[in-house]
Amino acid sequence: MEREWGLTCYAALALLWLLLFSPGASAAHGWRGEVRSVKVRTEVTLRYAATQINVQLRNPSSDPDHVTLALALPHNAFVSKLTIEVGGQNTTTEVKEKKRRRRPASDSTPNSPRTHRQGHQDIKRFKAQARVGALQDAVFYLTYEQLLQRAHGCYTCTLYLPPYTGKGEEEGDGRGGRGGSDVVVQVREKEAINDLVVERSGVARRYVQEKKVVSPSEVHISFRYNNNNNNNNNNNNNKSTDVSAIFISYDVERQADGGEIQVLGEFFVHYLSPEGLPRLPTHTVFALDVSGSMSDDGKLDALKEAVVDILNTLSPDDTFEVLAFSTRVRSLGVYRGVPREVAEGAAMVRRLQALGGTNFNDAL
Repeated sequence: MEREWGLTCYAALALLWLLLFSPGASAAHGWRGEVRSVKVRTEVTLRYAATQINVQLRNPSSDPDHVTLALALPHNAFVSKLTIEVGGQNTTTEVKEKKRRRRPASDSTPNSPRTHRQGHQDIKRFKAQARVGALQDAVFYLTYEQLLQRAHGCYTCTLYLPPYTGKGEEEGDGRGGRGGSDVVVQVREKEAINDLVVERSGVARRYVQEKKVVSPSEVHISFRYNNNNNNNNNNNNNKSTDVSAIFISYDVERQADGGEIQVLGEFFVHYLSPEGLPRLPTHTVFALDVSGSMSDDGKLDALKEAVVDILNTLSPDDTFEVLAFSTRVRSLGVYRGVPREVAEGAAMVRRLQALGGTNFNDAL
C-alpha cells in the first residue's frame, strides 16, 4: 500500500516533505543531485537506536536547481530532527506526520521484490528538497530513532545508505572535513552481546568493515567506502536487490529465570518469557469433571484418554496433580514426571467413574 507522510516548510531556499513508499520501489527513487559525502553515526543503547546521517548533495547543473534527498528508513523509525544547510545558512524544521492516503487494493503489486529482512513490512522514504545555486551544495542533517524488536532470535539494526558512487572522495566535503562515505555503529548493552552478524547489500558491499570489541557488552563497527572493494563474499547476503543497506544483528546473554528486567534511571522494562531460554520445570494441576453427566456419549472416556496422552509428554523434572470433582473434590495425588509415577497417575485416571453433581466452585 502506498503511503505518504510529509511536512511543508518554506524558509529561504528549503521545501521539505516526508513520503512512504511500497517495498517494491527502487532505492535510488527520488534522489536528485550528486551525493558528495555521507556520514552515518548510530548509537544502539539497550536496544534503542539513534542515527544521525549527514548527506552532502551538489547541484551539477550550470543553473540554479533543486537537489533532493530521498532516504529510505526502517519501517518503525521516526525522524526527530532535520536541518538543511545552504550557502552557510541553516534551516531546522519540525517533522510532522501527514494524513495517510490509501491506494485501492487493485493497485497493489504482490509480485514486486521485497528488500532483505523486511518481509511484508514497508520501508519509509524521507524526502527533502532544497534549491541551490549552480555547482553549489546543500547539506542535510537528519536524525531518526527506532526501538529494535527481537525477531528470529535476534535484534537487527538496519541502515539504508544513499546512492554514493565515490564522487567527492578525494575532494573533501568543502568545509574542511573529509569527503567520501563512512558509517560508525556503536552497540552498548547491559548484558553480554552474542552472535553479532553483519550483512550488506547493494553498494554497501563496497564498504570496508572494521570491528572493535570494547567489552563483552560493547562493540564498535565502522565502514568506509572503497571504490576498489569488489569483494561480495565477506559474510554478506548476496541476494539480488537494489537496496544498499547494512544489517547488524545480535542477541544478548539471557538468564534462565523466565524473564528479564532492564532498569535505566527511573524507568524499567520487564520482558516476560523471552525466546531462547532453556525449558523450565512445570507443575500442572488437572481438574477433571467426573459428575454424572460425563457418562453421556463417552465424554469421560475421551477425557481419560486425553489426560493420559498429556501425562506421557511430561519431562522427568515436571510434576503434576490430578483433582477429580463431582459433588465433592478429591485429589488423586501429586506425582513426578518420571515414567513410574506417570504410570501410577495414569492408572488412577483410568479408574475414575462418573457419579454425582458438578461442584465447579470447590474444584477451582
